[in-house]
Amino acid sequence: MEVVFAIISIVAAVLQIILFFKLWGMTNDVRKLKDAVIGNFSQANPSHQKEMEAPPIEHMGISVGDYVIRKSDGKRMKVQSIYNNKLFCSANVFGGYKYYALDEIEKEND
Repeated sequence: MEVVFAIISIVAAVLQIILFFKLWGMTNDVRKLKDAVIGNFSQANPSHQKEMEAPPIEHMGISVGDYVIRKSDGKRMKVQSIYNNKLFCSANVFGGYKYYALDEIEKEND
């Protein structure tokens, strides 16, 4: 009985070693497949790699980079961005930034 158990144990050990190397080979194949799939995807779809440029937003003839006048005190401000019909403007470096509604500012006449 002990001899049969020893033979079964040796066969099981050999099969486990074979299985280990088969799994190791399969993981290398998966890595090759993953590299091939990712490589084909990035070549077929280069749009995710390049930076897309946003179209210029303009409200009442005011676009990003223009100077506007704040109606409350006549302060000249530069438009940094436009979001939801509000202009994100800065009066100066130390004054900070603030959103202004379109009725709070007017476009500067050059």
